Amino acid sequence: DMDATECDGTALWLTTTGQGLHRAQVGASAATSSISAVLHAAPDPRFTLIAALHRRKVCTLAVGAAHCLAVCEGPEADVWSWGEGSDGQLGHGQQTGAASSSKFTCNSPRIVVGLLGLGVTAIACGERYSLALAGGHGYSFGAGRRGQLGHGDGRGHAVPKALPPMGSLIAGATGGEHTLFLEANGDVFACGAGSAGQLGTGRDVDETRPQRVASLRGSRIVQLAAGAAHSVFLGASGVLYACGRNELGELGFQTVYRATGQPP
Repeated sequence: DMDATECDGTALWLTTTGQGLHRAQVGASAATSSISAVLHAAPDPRFTLIAALHRRKVCTLAVGAAHCLAVCEGPEADVWSWGEGSDGQLGHGQQTGAASSSKFTCNSPRIVVGLLGLGVTAIACGERYSLALAGGHGYSFGAGRRGQLGHGDGRGHAVPKALPPMGSLIAGATGGEHTLFLEANGDVFACGAGSAGQLGTGRDVDETRPQRVASLRGSRIVQLAAGAAHSVFLGASGVLYACGRNELGELGFQTVYRATGQPP
């Protein structure tokens, strides 16, 4: 039995024994697909064990546009990353001896030193950035131009950096360039790109620091998800809330339009 996570045609599979498998990009050969090459894709479509994680039990996976994160079972819940890392989304810092703008790109899983010993409980990958939760706190790294990292500076970071306190975080979701955070009490925070209203704050502007989504207070959100430019929230009562871009009907409303503002 396997669980799968997929983004942009790249699939990662986790077996019930915690072994990580990968498959070449759908419809592309290893010779023509850069993502397949990053994942050591074999020239045939059969699954192949990811050698670097073969003797570790992987318990959580996440994938971005062209990078991957995995949490391995153990007392420290080590986080590993691999793939394309030109914006620092792998969390490995700057490449030794390289120019300051050069970040690691890894074709084999490598441990994220900046998250060692934190006991990471959740991970998520945006398009070109990453998020990890540990002990109720958030840590982000990678591209940050739209404020999606939540550090208030609109800059990218090549190593994990702790987010401002938001209460006890239990879940997070990463979209194209926006990030959602869920507190244990059911409250939601959001930061990053907001031009389509995907943050749910009632404003269609970018936010470089996490902002509380006031319209969801009292709804006791239990799950959240982020798309390229829209967000969906599930309340404890089973009610769904959505905000953001709706040009293709992604919010589930009968009238298709570009929505801004807050969840209805």
